Amino acid sequence: METFEIEQVYKKGELVYESSRPYVQEVKEEQFPEHFYQSVKLAELTENDFNITIPDKHESSMCRIINVQNGSTFTSETHDRIEGKNGQLSWEESPYGLIATFERYGKNGNRAHGLITGDVLKRGAVATTYSHDNHNLLVVGHNKQDMMIAANEVIRKQGGVCCAHDGKVLSMIPLPVGGILSEEPMDIVSKQVQHLTDALKSLGYEHYNVIMSLSTLSLPVSPALKITDHGLINVNEGKTVPLIMSDED
Repeated sequence: METFEIEQVYKKGELVYESSRPYVQEVKEEQFPEHFYQSVKLAELTENDFNITIPDKHESSMCRIINVQNGSTFTSETHDRIEGKNGQLSWEESPYGLIATFERYGKNGNRAHGLITGDVLKRGAVATTYSHDNHNLLVVGHNKQDMMIAANEVIRKQGGVCCAHDGKVLSMIPLPVGGILSEEPMDIVSKQVQHLTDALKSLGYEHYNVIMSLSTLSLPVSPALKITDHGLINVNEGKTVPLIMSDED
């Protein structure tokens, strides 16, 4: 099959589309129950929400790092020593980005932080509630301000994917239905996806499918190191592991 052309579409037994005649789709707003549009039960974040606390006695800490690989949703785990100051990990001064996830259903308030590198953002930030399979709020970035801006835009819109750089929103796909669906027509959503994809690539994301790569960073059945609101997940061993490594690790 070289082409896929739809001739007719039926919904609930009625013909709603036919390619042989002009057709204007009737777009209904809010086709779902009201609570579907109120799934992000998370207060707006501050820059402090992207701090990583370390023991005061440690000037530096050996950390686990998620490595993103172009061509795959698999990641790898590497380790590096990151400097600290005043009990906080100085990740913004490191070569690595921050990845953070926040439980957004109002169930337990869990949150987790990690470090990330590889074929991913090199600057700016991106936030999304389209993050398999838990679809919590996932944020990746290289500075706290852009991460806060992207995250809060997603929170205000009750879900979506937002990219920010230099204190400004570059691109946004609103996903107000459960934080994962749009009710806009396909031609509008496709343009939003293309615009966001271009924005992420302009910030250094090198993956062949940047949205899929981003959304699977929280997929804890896909090797090797991922993140959920319970923390970093060593997928192959099926257990949570700490960001900051101990002498026994």
